[in-house]
Amino acid sequence: MGMPRAHSGAMPRKLRPLPDALVGRPFNVADARRLGVTEGRLRHRSLVAVTRGSRSPRIASSLVQTARALAVVVEPDSAFSHDTAARLLGLPMAEPWVPSAPQDLMRPTDSAFVRRRGVRAHRGLERRAVVTIASLRIVSGVDTWCDLATRVPLDELVVIGDALAARGIPLSHLYAAVARRRGQRGIRRLREASALVRPGSRSRMETLARLAFGRAGLPEPALNADVHDEDGQWILCADFLWRAKRVIGEYQGDQHRSDRRRWRSDVTRRRLAEDNGWTYVELTARDLFDRAAHRQLIARLGHLLCTAPHARSAVTVAQGVVVADSSTAKTRLLHPRAEGVRKDGASRAERHSEVSGGQARST
Repeated sequence: MGMPRAHSGAMPRKLRPLPDALVGRPFNVADARRLGVTEGRLRHRSLVAVTRGSRSPRIASSLVQTARALAVVVEPDSAFSHDTAARLLGLPMAEPWVPSAPQDLMRPTDSAFVRRRGVRAHRGLERRAVVTIASLRIVSGVDTWCDLATRVPLDELVVIGDALAARGIPLSHLYAAVARRRGQRGIRRLREASALVRPGSRSRMETLARLAFGRAGLPEPALNADVHDEDGQWILCADFLWRAKRVIGEYQGDQHRSDRRRWRSDVTRRRLAEDNGWTYVELTARDLFDRAAHRQLIARLGHLLCTAPHARSAVTVAQGVVVADSSTAKTRLLHPRAEGVRKDGASRAERHSEVSGGQARST
């Protein structure tokens, strides 16, 4: 048997640190070379090649990290658009982000398309507003909403429009954006969505519930409206309020069930409302996506509101969206030039709400 090989005693080579300008963030490989970073250091396992020509100190685990890794290698006249822009802006999307999803990137019309794996390229940036958030150039929320008209179903487009309105963007700005898109792909859906957007909705499910009410022929409720007792003391803020009929609608998401403190508060406030003569109707996702539960909910609300719902207000579930069956219910197309919307962007339902103290009805 041979003698054991003697240990050389050589110490592993110390990893050369990166220049301060590159530490802790994604960087462009060409920039790193100009700063004296060697090829060996760029290939070291401590750096991740997120996309061609880019290195990052960690594996991207969020869209923001992935976008930052891409932003350091694309032309400076580029901006994130469409689905990517919506998610970066925090707008509600039906499907969660997954790391394998392509990133949407837009450049001006006279620039070349971005040709890179994992990128959906678009042009026309000169016709859109751009905002900068966390050092990322992103197509504005209103223009992103318009761009998504060819990507998402009508109900999801309304959800995003409601979210923009909830951020304080006037309906007139949405209408003006729609007018600028005349003749472009998706304009019909965009006009229809703009007619259905309402300020006041605070979640995707609240918007989907409101749309289901309208398609069933129910009066339009006030959204997230305060309820007081006879002495003027605040009781609660109702997701949906039919004030004239003293009916409250509340969407109960999972957080109402999992948060014990919130659940107790909801129970207390429900009792106070009922003690003051209000009818309190709870609804969940099942009431929107299950046919039998949906019919029962609509029938109950129709009875309470003294309104006969559409006899066949059938719903279908498509891509997680409540969609009215075209054979049983039609949505009226209303846009800024149509009768019923005044110059400041308020619909008949909103004018009625102003006159009657928040009770809005569909027209």
